[in-house]
Amino acid sequence: ADYLQHAVTPLEDRKVGLVTAVVMASGAKDLWSGFHALLVNGNIGSVFSLLYQAGILDMGYGPSIAMRREVLEEIGGLQALGSYVGEDIHFGKLVKKAGYRVCLQSQIVKVYKEYSSWPKQHDLVLRWLIVVERQSRIFTAVIPVSFAIQMTILNLILFRNGTALLLLGIAL
Repeated sequence: ADYLQHAVTPLEDRKVGLVTAVVMASGAKDLWSGFHALLVNGNIGSVFSLLYQAGILDMGYGPSIAMRREVLEEIGGLQALGSYVGEDIHFGKLVKKAGYRVCLQSQIVKVYKEYSSWPKQHDLVLRWLIVVERQSRIFTAVIPVSFAIQMTILNLILFRNGTALLLLGIAL
């Protein structure tokens, strides 16, 4: 009930057409799931928050999307999504194009995913990056900056003696 309250309350503002959420990956039980959690928690959430604060968030995020039925019908219903991969992103685009705002709900949503191997993790991230790059130029432009800042901070924490090392955005 608490989740639904957070998801639908912003829709009381008739200018809001879609509500999405920052997600937190949780429950990693292996190395690859841990890497996925680092990507989700470190990059996606911070970028969504930044774009929202700047007033330019134009996409939904799959684990949590809410909208009023009349907005869904106005943008062409589920049929408007056609065969899109990354329909959550496309939802946000259609809602913005119709003149509505995309809003973040006030509650972080936990997601649980397990990846037992590097190929599964790699395939997911690659597919996600391709979809985002094709549908949200703003999000794609901000991700590398966010990642570089986070890796710098991680390096400063890991190498406390001041010999922080940043090489191609990978903490060594």
